[in-house]
Amino acid sequence: MENNRKDMFIVDLRGMHLSDEQAKRFNEAMQATV
Repeated sequence: MENNRKDMFIVDLRGMHLSDEQAKRFNEAMQATV
């Protein structure tokens, strides 16, 4: 279930039009949280 949530977050990020740098920071933050 948590893995599915992560996938959903990634999809949401793509829909939010984040820049590559912002997406990178968010990705690192997510991995740090996990």
